[in-house]
Amino acid sequence: MGERPEFIDARQMSLEEWLYLLFNPPNGADFIDYEFPTDEHRQEYLSSIDQRSEEDVYRLLCRFLIPSGTLGIDELRLAGLEAAQKDAPEIYERMIRSQYHWRLVLYSAGHSQIPPWEGITWVLDLLPHFPRQALEGLKAYILAHAQELPDGRYRGLHDAAVVIRAKFIGMPGTQSETIQYLLDLHPRDFECLTERLYHYMDYETRLTAARKDGGRDIIASRQTPGKLEHLRIECKRYTGPVGVEIVRSLLGVISDKKSTKVYWLPLAVLLDLLRNWRIEIPA
Repeated sequence: MGERPEFIDARQMSLEEWLYLLFNPPNGADFIDYEFPTDEHRQEYLSSIDQRSEEDVYRLLCRFLIPSGTLGIDELRLAGLEAAQKDAPEIYERMIRSQYHWRLVLYSAGHSQIPPWEGITWVLDLLPHFPRQALEGLKAYILAHAQELPDGRYRGLHDAAVVIRAKFIGMPGTQSETIQYLLDLHPRDFECLTERLYHYMDYETRLTAARKDGGRDIIASRQTPGKLEHLRIECKRYTGPVGVEIVRSLLGVISDKKSTKVYWLPLAVLLDLLRNWRIEIPA
């Protein structure tokens, strides 16, 4: 049995130290190389992106974008397929319709040379001239693989999208532009953004599954002296009046789960909170 690779905690490094490690990795070492180690690393990189060459940006994007091949999550996904085939045939039939699961089964059995993951590195060929189309390609890829992507890889694709927008398009400037930007986000990206906001406000947070979330997208809790909060957060975006049925449904979830608070945040208020906490809005 081989030795475990040395783990280097990149979260404790400066941005430039991590970038040097990323492009000059030592043998037998393991570290975060598929996403920014922290939000602070991401923010610092974006603030200096105008001084970074396109070549350097491409090199970073190559690390964040998923290549064709295999990922560590594949063994767990295969085990889940095998368990479903044995104990839940109906669920297995739905799972095997996924192209990823189908490729995974054939590849694992040695019946195909095509790896489970079809890469998304081809979006680099759309840069620098077609960055919006590159972002659309990333969004479609995330949507198609939302159930299978490991959390770290999901965040890495988000980081890639933020870098592409910052380098080749630019971020929205006025509040109205940014609100429209929030409205245009993929729903899962909007949920992740809201989850990050509550995390910054010292809540313990957890994103629920992308589907069948039971009427809440985020579960959050926070305990302070003499006070315990349990939140069930449903992420919705509206530009017009909200129907009473939606409010009743949300109140039903709050009551059923014995939550202590319900928040209804206008997008302008959410935007102010994000700015106050200096949380980067995703591309």
